[in-house]
Amino acid sequence: PMNYSSILVVAEEGRLDDAVRAALEIEGVDVHATDPTTRRIVCTIEAENVDEEVRIFELVRRTSGVLDVSLIEHRIGESSED
Repeated sequence: PMNYSSILVVAEEGRLDDAVRAALEIEGVDVHATDPTTRRIVCTIEAENVDEEVRIFELVRRTSGVLDVSLIEHRIGESSED
C-alpha cells in the first residue's frame, strides 16, 4: 500500500512556472492545479512510507521558487483501488 499527501505550495513572486517545473522533476510529486493570481500550486505526494513522504515534502519545500508548503491531507496505506 502507498501513502498519499495533498500539499499546497506557494511560489515566490514571479516564480510560479519555475516552482511548477522544479516540483514536476521530483519523483513522487504530481501537480494538479495552479493559480497564477495567488501563486498557489496543488500537488500530491505518493510514497512507499511516511519517511519517504517526509523526504519528498522537504525536497519540495527547498525547491527553487518555492516560498511555502503546507500539508493539506495525508492518507496512509491506501491502494489505488480504494
